[in-house]
Amino acid sequence: MTDKLVLAAVLAAALPARPVADPSMTRYEDRLFQSFVTRFYQGWFDFRPGDATEAGLHDRDSKMPDLSRASIGTEVERLRAALAELSSLEPDRMNEDDRIDRELLLLSIRAELLDLTAVRSWRRQPAYYNDRISWAIFALVKRTFAPPETRLADVIARERAIPRLLEQAEANLENPPKLWVQVALEDADGTASFLQHDVPAAFAGVGGPDLQAALREATGAAVAAYHRYQTWLTRDLMPRANGDFRLGEERYRLKLLYEEDVDVPIDRLIAVGEAELARQKARLEATARQIDPTRPAREVLASLLHEHAPADQIIPRTRDLLASLRDFCSSHRIAGMPSEVLPIVTETPPFARAFTFASMDTPGPFETKATEAYFYLTLPEPGWAPERTEQHLEAYWRGDLVNTAIHEAYPGHYLQFLWLPRAKTRVRKIVAANTFIEGWAHYTEEMLLEQGYGNDDPKLWISEEQWALVRVCRYLVGLRMHTRGMRLPDAVAFFEKNAYLPHANAVREAERGTADPLYLYYTLGKLEIEKLRDDWREKMGPAYTLEGFHDALLSLGAPPIPIARELMLGRRGDAL
Repeated sequence: MTDKLVLAAVLAAALPARPVADPSMTRYEDRLFQSFVTRFYQGWFDFRPGDATEAGLHDRDSKMPDLSRASIGTEVERLRAALAELSSLEPDRMNEDDRIDRELLLLSIRAELLDLTAVRSWRRQPAYYNDRISWAIFALVKRTFAPPETRLADVIARERAIPRLLEQAEANLENPPKLWVQVALEDADGTASFLQHDVPAAFAGVGGPDLQAALREATGAAVAAYHRYQTWLTRDLMPRANGDFRLGEERYRLKLLYEEDVDVPIDRLIAVGEAELARQKARLEATARQIDPTRPAREVLASLLHEHAPADQIIPRTRDLLASLRDFCSSHRIAGMPSEVLPIVTETPPFARAFTFASMDTPGPFETKATEAYFYLTLPEPGWAPERTEQHLEAYWRGDLVNTAIHEAYPGHYLQFLWLPRAKTRVRKIVAANTFIEGWAHYTEEMLLEQGYGNDDPKLWISEEQWALVRVCRYLVGLRMHTRGMRLPDAVAFFEKNAYLPHANAVREAERGTADPLYLYYTLGKLEIEKLRDDWREKMGPAYTLEGFHDALLSLGAPPIPIARELMLGRRGDAL
């Protein structure tokens, strides 16, 4: 079947007929739906055992996925059957919670089918395999949800499956972009190092001699498999890696529809992004004049980059910063605080350092024992030249460190995580839209400064404004590279010109957009949340409070914002 026919089939499945309601059938239809949810997630996590561990479901901790073509084909058929069964359930005969959850699941299934059958990441993206390997092992290392002997036995079982998974990658991958192969080589280095050094160190002295011997054997085989895989990437795949990273407009439109429930014409999305780019540039230029009216904005930004701590002080200073942010959010009633416990600040795992300076890793919604969360920071490598180290540390200058901590922790991702267990249903604890997750975290950066954090310090504002520009550049670059033919060098230049980034950082941002086509979700989600806040204020009238809005929003889980609008306002309307 051609890609066009596949896309047409997926799109057609998105439009089930809505029958006439029969109130007498409501309870029966709800029972059918709850049975479907149980069976669907059983199969979902069987195919994705690493995701089950991350979610806090530990009955598959010794399993790794089967990513052979036959297994992927079986999963496609399972998802198609699930889509047909779910579409046959009549929403007008359901209670409101089940009706919304049905809508979320329809989107989730269609998004996965689109990826497996039309985007085909498993055929084109080497990271598809390494991500599933590295995070499945790391999930067993980082949290103490079971005794160390139990987790070590599961690590060994998962490591033994690594050679098979890498062989499946070699059998499946065809014609990716060269850039993705280059990134895969870097990630493979990081994962092999993690397996060889970090995993044994984490379980040093655990169990008896037999268990330690089994770990050495499994690790040796896994590391050797990674070295063979790197050779294959270099000698076999790289010479024939001439693929185009672009999704094309139709795949992009469907991906945005199914993952974020956004059905807005591309031209309108671009127009919205251009208007936001102009607004954010004007804000930053005004703040730069406030800091130093004698120099252009780019020079003002460059003059601030040296205001960073030494590498060995980044983590302790971040810990202090998180405490101050938590206290501000509590005292200024920004949002309810389900816990006072701070996340653990530590270094990014080696296999995850290619594209991120900082990230938040929270336990899954069903985790009951190992509930610690990690705020990862990517510090300079010990062997780097002083110039490279200094350039890297500039990402943690004072203003950027504050902005990053707001985004990742308070009141950004970490506060989101604290609220997630309060989501009303199992589906809402699992299905998560990036426009909600990243849109919320991005929204909080400006919002918290507006509420008085930092005492209106222009250096904090200019950091927030530059990061807003980075995000709106991602928005426009992702749209233009994947639907309007923008070339990678032009994307790099766009980031340099409009987000005031140095060349190396602009390259990193543009390259990310080749593999993360919807990284518009930061700006798109922020704009949707701001619009929802305005509409909520109008609905609530004199009863409106900012804390009330935030609590109502965070209590929903992380659905696409149009569904959040429906839940909070009783209607959808224009999310932008």
